[in-house]
Amino acid sequence: MKRRLTKRCSSVRIIGDLLTFGLTIEDLRSCADRLHLLAQDPPPRCGSAEPGVSTSRVVGRRLAALDAAINRRTRLRERLAQRASGETDASASRHPSRAAGKGTTAAW
Repeated sequence: MKRRLTKRCSSVRIIGDLLTFGLTIEDLRSCADRLHLLAQDPPPRCGSAEPGVSTSRVVGRRLAALDAAINRRTRLRERLAQRASGETDASASRHPSRAAGKGTTAAW
């Protein structure tokens, strides 16, 4: 009984760790039949660069999604910082009323 409980606790910890690392439930579902391997001590390498390895595809997809999200947020941050510090020349040409000083939000 104790061994079974320890094994279940280990599985819950592993799943929690993987979710914390940014994997999704769908990611975990796609490799659920191999999650028990992560309970080994030491755990096997996960997400190797070997082509054709299902786990590496899961990790690769998640890394690509995280990179895309980081890029989107970086662009958003840059636009917000640019807006907070004043409009650029390119922005003023797209919005003539702002070039004349109307509609600016420099006071925020």
